[in-house]
Amino acid sequence: MDETTTIGFDVAKQIFQVHGISGDGKVTIKRQLRRSEVLRFFGKLTPCRVGLEACGGSHFWAREIRGLGHDVRLIPPAYVKPYVKRGKTDAIDAEAICERLPPDSRMALKMLADQIDALTERAEALERQIVSEVRADDTMRRLSTIPGIGPITAATIQALVPDPGAFVSGRHFAAWVGLTPKTNSSGGKERLGRISKMGNPALRSLLVVGATAVVAHVRRGATISPWLTALLARRPAKVAAIALANKMARIAWALLTKGGIFARKGTTNEHAMA
Repeated sequence: MDETTTIGFDVAKQIFQVHGISGDGKVTIKRQLRRSEVLRFFGKLTPCRVGLEACGGSHFWAREIRGLGHDVRLIPPAYVKPYVKRGKTDAIDAEAICERLPPDSRMALKMLADQIDALTERAEALERQIVSEVRADDTMRRLSTIPGIGPITAATIQALVPDPGAFVSGRHFAAWVGLTPKTNSSGGKERLGRISKMGNPALRSLLVVGATAVVAHVRRGATISPWLTALLARRPAKVAAIALANKMARIAWALLTKGGIFARKGTTNEHAMA
């Protein structure tokens, strides 16, 4: 009997469908399993590749089957549908899942996964290097004391703003980053619109992401700034995050031009967030 190398597993509540093929594409398994039989069935099989259509219960079964030594792959439903030859039944779905994982595709997926792993390792190494440089640099260490600004953002500010004294004020710096609202004046009335999004998008994104993390922390009950707590009580979280990113930019400019570190309001000789 040919050895099963690939299995398509259609997940359901009680009755599951299994479709297996050998390395040369011959059908080796085509049967139903009750819920209580699933793990016992896969436990007796020689380790092989098992494909599951991604759904609510597939992650549980993927963990359980992977624990038995099989190579499990979750496939988005949109990638399975083109392989359905006729109608829609559990058996047909299992066959389609199985056909979605031919040898060539498996090799391509492995190559892609290896590339992702390599890039992840390089990114992590680069992040460690940046953190080390931030700890060794006085300016970047001081910037990192601002809530929402970590090593990556501090290093980005240091790299992109070589001369902070070129800005008249923190508000001018925040405007340069693109975190101030556009103005629209008509008939003697001035209306503020969305932020301008001028300047460097990478720096602006880092500030907004950091501000969003701080806002989430405050919404969970942390006390960071009475100003931010009051703002969240009357404005949406996204609006508060942009306002906080603007304030973070202004505080960063103050630290760059006047020295010192960030401290909460009430501490002397430091720059504080109200």
